[in-house]
Amino acid sequence: MPMVFRADLSFAQQLFTNIGGKRNTLEFRMDILNVGNLIDADYGVGKTFNSTQPLVTGTPSVSADGRPQYRFRNLGTSLISETYRATAGVSDVWRMQFGLRYIFN
Repeated sequence: MPMVFRADLSFAQQLFTNIGGKRNTLEFRMDILNVGNLIDADYGVGKTFNSTQPLVTGTPSVSADGRPQYRFRNLGTSLISETYRATAGVSDVWRMQFGLRYIFN
């Protein structure tokens, strides 16, 4: 399988104050997962095989002299022309999430 490079970006900001002699912290966080795909739609997209079985048995499956017959598998109306195709999973698109955390000390 081709290698896929995915990078994540994270920002965090802490705000703190002393309440009752103890430090209390509020943290805001933003994460961008698969940030390369945010920049360009072709980055960070996985690939999978178009077909793991490019040959299928023909019709009829055996010729008149007893030899097996095979044909190339069709995908839709055309023959397979590329080895890989892009996957369409959740990890192939960029995502953003926000977080808020209160730290008691």
